[in-house]
Amino acid sequence: MATTIDNLLNTETKRLDDKKIAVDNAYAERKRIIKMNTSDIERQRAKNVIYIVFAVMLLVVVVIKLLYRFEIVPDTILDLLIAITIGAGIIYCSILYSDILRRSDMDFSQIELKEPAPKSAEQIQKENEDKIKAGDLSAIQSASQSGKCVGEACCSTGTKYDESTKMCVEEFTTKGSAGVEPFSPSEGVDYHPYRL
Repeated sequence: MATTIDNLLNTETKRLDDKKIAVDNAYAERKRIIKMNTSDIERQRAKNVIYIVFAVMLLVVVVIKLLYRFEIVPDTILDLLIAITIGAGIIYCSILYSDILRRSDMDFSQIELKEPAPKSAEQIQKENEDKIKAGDLSAIQSASQSGKCVGEACCSTGTKYDESTKMCVEEFTTKGSAGVEPFSPSEGVDYHPYRL
């Protein structure tokens, strides 16, 4: 009777655990879809801003072209205004487009930046010298400790640097490496095993 109740409880617990896993997976999937949709909406909004800027630029150009008919403003000033309007519109649209391109494909709210170029040894040396001249205490301290050992350079003869403990530990050698064959008696010629 007790084993039957245990079996029923175990199967029901397993069924509920499986159902919880399925619900959790469905919830995570739903959150992922919502996040992707939000990202797509934000990307489309950014593209719409580009379209609006372009449309406003064209509208301003059309208004300036209409001013040509009334001859209120000299043609050279109107030509200059058209050039400035088109140039500013194209520059602003290209800035917006480059901002869209540097965003993550999966999450539009994240900006993907490229890794900076590695610095050469001369650049690092010059920066350290500039920091020391400026009175940066951390640079002064690191310069004063430049002659001290780090890692394996600190270990003396007969020791080696252990990466896991970050300490110098004594090196052990086996008898096999000292000229004695392994698994052979080494205490003397008359070696006999102890027997009861």
